[in-house]
This record gives sequence, structure tokens and C-alpha cells, in this order.
Amino acid sequence: MLTIFQRSMSYRKPREVREFNKGAWIHLEKPSEDELKEAATALDVEIDNLKDALDPYEAPRLEVEDKNVYTFIRYAQNDSTVPLLIVVAPDGLLTVSQQENSPVIDKFITGSLDFYTTQKARFLLLVLAEVNKRYTVALAGIRKEINRSKTRPDVMTSKDIVKFVNYESTVNDYLDALIPQQVVLNKILLGKVLEIHEDDEDLVEDLILSTNQMIESSRAALRTMMNIRGAYTAISTERLNTIIRRLTAITVLLTVPTVITSFYGMNVPLPGGNTAETPFVILGVILLVALLLFLTLSQKKWL
Repeated sequence: MLTIFQRSMSYRKPREVREFNKGAWIHLEKPSEDELKEAATALDVEIDNLKDALDPYEAPRLEVEDKNVYTFIRYAQNDSTVPLLIVVAPDGLLTVSQQENSPVIDKFITGSLDFYTTQKARFLLLVLAEVNKRYTVALAGIRKEINRSKTRPDVMTSKDIVKFVNYESTVNDYLDALIPQQVVLNKILLGKVLEIHEDDEDLVEDLILSTNQMIESSRAALRTMMNIRGAYTAISTERLNTIIRRLTAITVLLTVPTVITSFYGMNVPLPGGNTAETPFVILGVILLVALLLFLTLSQKKWL
């Protein structure tokens, strides 16, 4: 779907227009080949770069070709990240999303954010700010779950460990997107890619700072999850060893009377085999040996 928006000082909210005018914003959602060609022609941009934005595995980066600035980013969505392309061209703006109703772009379409389509560099920075907010919320939710589990690793179950493995995969996806995004922001801050207004320099610095903080937060979350999984593994191993020791001790206790009774159960003449007191003597010996084994095993903490 191809939609064209325009907002200037005369309009309180972005308004949808039928034809592209200079200073307008073209937004593509799950575009067809014809829509890609139409947008590429309107802004004189490379259609191959627009197609790259439809690749679900496209990595964040910044490219400059013929005065057109292509900013590929990824934003947090559920347990993964989704690509988004923002193109700053001399005649206007272009965004390409493979997802319908992108939560990042919707805020601009509905007028929830104060922006103007003629302020192209600021528009890009505002998009990056919204992307950072989504990462912040997503990471806060993950860290909350981690903090809830790290105080009692001894009561964790295998389901909790599976959940942690999924969290690790998600946080690694975030890092794979945030680290290149940090490089993109550093390039923008230098002012060689886009002309940044003095009022927007603080916004760029805030974006770099928040991105750095999220990277460190992600790495800290990964370390915490690895420590918790390590503690769970150690606790599980100790529990298994305890169970094996107890089963071994029980086996030893049962083996002694089994051997003695089996010996006297053979159909051959044995000492005391014809006396009435022999069963009681055998029982006494069994109890005595079992008691000695029980005390020995208890002393060694096998029971």
C-alpha cells in the first residue's frame, strides 16, 4: 500500500494527499512492485534499496547515494525485531515497512507526534527516538522477569529455563540491531550525512546516549541470565547427585539382607539349619548389619 502525507505549519495533523508534492512523505506498507516503482520514480531513489527493506533479515545500516540518505533500522516487535527503511531525499521523505500498521509509523500518521514533513532530518531523528522507546519498554519487561527469577533459582523449573533461552535469543536480536544503529547515529552526529539543525543536536546526543545505555542493559541482562542458568545447572546437578547417593545407600541396605536370606534359602545343609532359633539369629544379624550400615551411610551424609 502506498500512502502520501504532507504536513506544514498550516496543518495541525498530517493530511493524506493524492499526488506527491515536494516536501511530502511517501509511506509504503507491504508494497507491490508497481508501488515500489512509483515511489522510486517520485523521489528519484534506487528501487533495489527499497526492496532491501522488505528483507526480514536486513541489517541496520546507513547508505548515501546521489544525495539520497538510506537509513535501515530495526525496531522491537514481540520477541524479535522488524526492519524499517527511512529515505531522506532532496524532494521529500520515504518510509518502507514490510509490516502493516507499523507501531512506529502509526504515531506519525495519527499525529501523535509533532513533526513536519519538510523537516526531513528531524523526522528521521524522531523515528529513531520512537524505535529506542520500543527497545526500552521491551528490555524493561525482560529485566523484570529476570529479576523475578534470580532471587530463587532453586525453585526454577525446566519451563523457566526454556523461557530464559527465548529471552536470550530476543536480547541477542536486540543487540544485533542496536550496535549497528549506534554506528548510524554516530555518523549522523558528525553532520556529514545530514544537515542537523542546532536545535536537533541535543536530540542526536540523547539518542546516542540512550542507545549506549540499552546496549549495556542488554549485555547486563545476558550476563544475569547466564549466571542464573549456571546456578540452576549447579543446583540441578547437586540434587541429582543427592538422589543417586540416596538410591545407592538404599540399594546397599537392601542388598545385605537379600544376600543372607538367599544364602540360607539354598536347599543344602547349613550350620544351624535344623534348630528353631536360627531364623531369629539370622534376623538379628540382618538388623545389626543394617543398623551399622545405616549409621555409616548417615555419617557420610548419604541418607
